[in-house]
Amino acid sequence: MPVAKSFPIKSIIEAANYYYTITNRKIYIEYTLIDGVNSDISQARELADLLRDLNCRVNLITLNDVKERGLKGVNESRTNAFMRELLKCGITATIRRSLGDDVDGACGQLRNKELSGEKSSYEVDVNVAKKSATKQQKTISKSRKEYKDSKRNSKNENSKKSVGSNKKDSVKNSKNVRKEAKSATNSKFSKKSFSKKNYR
Repeated sequence: MPVAKSFPIKSIIEAANYYYTITNRKIYIEYTLIDGVNSDISQARELADLLRDLNCRVNLITLNDVKERGLKGVNESRTNAFMRELLKCGITATIRRSLGDDVDGACGQLRNKELSGEKSSYEVDVNVAKKSATKQQKTISKSRKEYKDSKRNSKNENSKKSVGSNKKDSVKNSKNVRKEAKSATNSKFSKKSFSKKNYR
C-alpha cells in the first residue's frame, strides 16, 4: 500500500505497542488475503513472527474480487489453513465474514461504474427493490387498518353485550328484590298475627 512509504510496518507495530501500553486495550489487525501475494502458509509464519510481542487479534479478510484490478481472494480452505497456522504459532485469529458481495457492495468493491457505462447488479435491481418495498408497505398499512377496524368492532360488540347483560341483570335483581319484599311482608303480616287471640 502507498501509505507504507510514509509509515513502514515496523513503525506501525511500535506505535501499536505504545498504544497498548498506555490504554491496555487489545490491538486488532485486519489482514486481507490476496491470492499469490500474501496468503501462503510461509507468509502466515512471517506474520506470526511480526506480531509475536504484540497483544493483538488478527481478523482475516478474503479479498473481494474487483475486475479492474486483476487481484483475487483465496478460497475458504486456504483461509482456514492460514488461520490454523497463526493459531499454531500462538496468534489469536478469526475469519471475518464478508457481506454485500452479491450487489458489489462488499469491502473493496465500492466504486463508480458509470465511467465505463457499466451497471452493477444493485443498480439493475434497484427499481425492482423499490417497487417491492412499496408493495410491502401498502400490504403492511392495509393489514394494520384491518386489525384496527377489527379491534374497534370487537370492542363495540363487547360493549353492547355488556350493556345488554347489565340491563338483564338489573331487571332480574329488581324482580328478586320485589319478590323478597313481598315474601317478607307476607311473613310479617300473616293472618295469624291479626287473629283475635293476639289482641285480647
